[in-house]
Amino acid sequence: MQYLWIDALCIVQDSKEDWAAESAKMDSIYQDATLTIFAAASKGSREGFLKTATEPQPTPTTLRVFTNPDIQTSVLVTGREVEEESFYDMRSRSALARRGWAYRESCLSRRSLYFGARQIYWECFEAVDNLEELLPASESCRSKMILPDTSGKLEKSDAKAVRSQFYKVVSGYTDKALTRSEDKLPAFSGLAKRFHPFFGGEYLAGLWSEDFSGGLLWSRTFSALSSSHTAMEPDRAPSWSWASDD
Repeated sequence: MQYLWIDALCIVQDSKEDWAAESAKMDSIYQDATLTIFAAASKGSREGFLKTATEPQPTPTTLRVFTNPDIQTSVLVTGREVEEESFYDMRSRSALARRGWAYRESCLSRRSLYFGARQIYWECFEAVDNLEELLPASESCRSKMILPDTSGKLEKSDAKAVRSQFYKVVSGYTDKALTRSEDKLPAFSGLAKRFHPFFGGEYLAGLWSEDFSGGLLWSRTFSALSSSHTAMEPDRAPSWSWASDD
């Protein structure tokens, strides 16, 4: 591959002008990239993504083997205890998975390489692969938030399913964190563009004019309702938009 694009290096930090210019290109960057690399096992941006895998430790166990109750023989069996790592937990619960921009990037990317603590994981629209097993796309986390293909014309029933998928993508996005709360709508804009052909009309702060009443049917989660922090950001988005709620 000839080019490597890293946002922290390719966008001048703390420059609003450069951010405005480069952020407008990010949708096409992730959609058209050969693959996207995710440092899934890292706890933050200051931590590296290349990990040293823990060497499996032998675990001796004594077993009693006998065919006759009066004659018993003990054998020593040695197994290898391997530290487990769940791709799905890492994909959905890691520090990276809790970030709003990373969610957008994982949705838009055609192919992804996830660097875990034990191994590397490959994910695309067809399958999830690693050193231990190959899983079909139906078992992939990606299949639960797959974006619509806008190259062809959908039947009305399919278009309805795609609209429903939009709200699932919104639901997955709203529980993600952003360093700057004002990025809530800009970070989601690339995903919204993919759904525009199936909604039509105007895109209004996270809702579609052609399905405005349906877009208003959002609610806060139980954890948010029970939290003492009940922030609404009317300056970021109108109060009727899910984007106004933290």
